Amino acid sequence: MTDPEARANRLLRWYPPSWRERYGEEFEALLVADISERRQSRRRTVNVALSGLLARLAAAGIAGESEQRTKLGAIACLGGVFAVLGVGLSAQLMIGWQWAPPTDPATTVGLAAILTGLAALAAIVALAAAPILWSALRTRAKGVRLPLLALAGGLAVLVLAGIHFAPHWPGAGGHAWNGKQLAPGGLAAFAWATTLSLTSYWAHPTKLATFPAGQLAWMISAPFALTAILGAAGTIVRRTHLSARALRYELRLARTAALAMLAILGGAICWLLTGNSAPDNLYATGTIDLAEAAAMAFILTWLIRATGQASPPARPATE
Repeated sequence: MTDPEARANRLLRWYPPSWRERYGEEFEALLVADISERRQSRRRTVNVALSGLLARLAAAGIAGESEQRTKLGAIACLGGVFAVLGVGLSAQLMIGWQWAPPTDPATTVGLAAILTGLAALAAIVALAAAPILWSALRTRAKGVRLPLLALAGGLAVLVLAGIHFAPHWPGAGGHAWNGKQLAPGGLAAFAWATTLSLTSYWAHPTKLATFPAGQLAWMISAPFALTAILGAAGTIVRRTHLSARALRYELRLARTAALAMLAILGGAICWLLTGNSAPDNLYATGTIDLAEAAAMAFILTWLIRATGQASPPARPATE
């Protein structure tokens, strides 16, 4: 290739493969002509990069218009991220809960809302996943074998690590008091163990270096396991053919999940507004908690908009 062709080819890689297959040849010819006339142009590079990133987000179902399955796959991935952040916040709250009740009732309300929302979200995920997995296995949908293995492997790693590190939970041995049973210790320990990587210790390498080697290794590798799980789940949804009735069912569940997420976010906000008034700093909040709540708010806003834009397929007269 000539130099303009090589440079145009590199710029074209900002776009997803599906876009390049459809528009790549024509767009590359335009880029070659433009590069031949203007050898250097930062504005051209920035425009191509931003447009390519937007095209990738659209291809993933996160931005712009996309088919229903692609949009559902994006909802599954980002909904999973929301759930992980919610579990991380609840795990931190439940550590303090094991030792003493909060002084502000709003913190108690916040924890109850988070736990109720997470329980509802878990039930919704189970109801949504069952028909998709059944359809993927029954029809042997193209390209789902590896994602299924990645999903199973990621879940196995997460469960085994959670069981292994749960005994090291800081809430173990907490004081007995009336109402403590709201947050079961075993569940709280497992939630803490699986979300160890959500911590502000990353900003304090000296303190982080004092952690046991095994725990530090899990903190580093946990995001990879979670990424494998969420990425595989989204891929399975995108590649599994669903009937019009199943698509309507999944969209209804997605909208119901938004309500559960709203309860979780509302509970987190209650804690963030009142946690620092608790005894012995047990419910203290930090920058990472604010960042997690902000990320959850962004995901929930996007999910509500996405489910609103995703129109269910028309119901046939025979249904």
